[in-house]
Amino acid sequence: MGILAALDVSIGRGIEDRNEFATRLLQKQYQKCTSLLDRSIKDQTRSIEQTKLTLKKRKGVVPFVRIFPAFVARVEAQLDGADKLPVRNVVNLSYERIVGTMFECLQQMAKMDGEGQGQAGEDKDQLNYHVILIENMHHIMAVFKGEKVGALVGFVQQAREKYTSNLDAYIKLILRRPLARVLDFFLGLEQLLRTTPPTEVSLHSAYTRAALKRTLGDLRAKDLRKAVDALYKRVDKHFGADVTNPSAGQGDVLKTVWRATEEEVQRLLSGWRDLIGRCYPDGGVGIEFGEREVHGMFGNAQVG
Repeated sequence: MGILAALDVSIGRGIEDRNEFATRLLQKQYQKCTSLLDRSIKDQTRSIEQTKLTLKKRKGVVPFVRIFPAFVARVEAQLDGADKLPVRNVVNLSYERIVGTMFECLQQMAKMDGEGQGQAGEDKDQLNYHVILIENMHHIMAVFKGEKVGALVGFVQQAREKYTSNLDAYIKLILRRPLARVLDFFLGLEQLLRTTPPTEVSLHSAYTRAALKRTLGDLRAKDLRKAVDALYKRVDKHFGADVTNPSAGQGDVLKTVWRATEEEVQRLLSGWRDLIGRCYPDGGVGIEFGEREVHGMFGNAQVG
């Protein structure tokens, strides 16, 4: 790519000097180099596809995601001052081809994880799918943070969107194990409110004050503390090993996921308090802990 940039400059000079012989000679070399580059990019994408087929340990940041930032750095070092030359478009198209293959292969690798486990392994398969994409999208966002290569802006934005959607789905899945009964109760309550005034909700057999008390019995402070501790062990199992790579600027994906998990729990609790206040204003029943206590639970689990 550096040779293409140099040829671009020389061809431009040949045109300015009206040196047809030099211009034709250099243009032939340019075509040869472009052909070699095309072959090289095909080799790169083929290598990525082969990784998809041969990689057995589908955990952590996969090799081609780790290597790509170094590849970009090497390329960009050869293109200083070449942004207005034709080679810039050639390089941008090469990036797009590689990035497209990377995203496609990551999706396929995530889907392949857990194949053959059957219906019993469905939730685990879904979790593994989200974990693989979260780890790799987080790495892409971290290493290209502040990157000024215009062709990679869409790439990073796409990674951010995939990271956000998979993180949201992952958190919803892991919260079901400790909070399924509470989640289902308040979800049903929200759906009931679409057709029933809040003052009449407690008249419904499934949402009486007694039903609320039974549900909140699963949401006592000591029970939530145990649930948060168990949650952290699970999140740490998924993201705590062989993921952080400070030298590449990745940051700590475990901390990021854990912080997002706390934010979702706080959001749920706030919504539940609001529902209780609207539907059971005089019931004398409520969630016995506040936002500060929940923050302490998440902090203590992480320290432990």
